[in-house]
Amino acid sequence: MLKQWPQQHRGDDVDWPQFEAFVADISGQDLSGYFQEWFRGSAVPAKQHLWPGTLTP
Repeated sequence: MLKQWPQQHRGDDVDWPQFEAFVADISGQDLSGYFQEWFRGSAVPAKQHLWPGTLTP
């Protein structure tokens, strides 16, 4: 993902929702909860979004 994103979008005007969709597509998972908690939330993300477990507060 870290290599593909810049290669595919070099010089493009892209936005955050496009990045979220790209990452979700690469992962094959629904990451909406992850992005909601980490980038839009104001509290510590739920344990399911704190991988590896050592990130648990």
